[in-house]
Amino acid sequence: MAWLMLGGCARKEPAPVEAVATVYSALAEYSSRGRPGLLEAAYDHLDSGTRAKLQARAKEASAATGVEVQPWELLGARGMVGGDRVSDVELVSQTGDEARVSVKFAWWVPEQAGGKPLQPEPVEVKAVREEGQWRVVLPLPL
Repeated sequence: MAWLMLGGCARKEPAPVEAVATVYSALAEYSSRGRPGLLEAAYDHLDSGTRAKLQARAKEASAATGVEVQPWELLGARGMVGGDRVSDVELVSQTGDEARVSVKFAWWVPEQAGGKPLQPEPVEVKAVREEGQWRVVLPLPL
């Protein structure tokens, strides 16, 4: 990934890229491995508006089912990520406290089926700075 290493030496990308990479890497890993703690870690990096929407949906789901649903559990829904791993994260633009970040995904393909990873279309995500931290504005499916 571009945000980890370049030319053999560690390189730190802008903070919006790190926040988006953290969220989408956790969601992709959860999607492929199912470790629930990853969802809570991703939730911690979301902006206040996204967290408020997830809290409202979790409250509705809890009322409808009679089972307490945590807001981060809703991040495990299908369609949140476009592959089973994040292949690249790049800064598209940044103006003040807002940034656009491109996230590229890939699907692993077994050798017997061709072996090369499939590269779905990238997703562009908004990040905002809240209280000195970069947070991810997650596009939530309806």
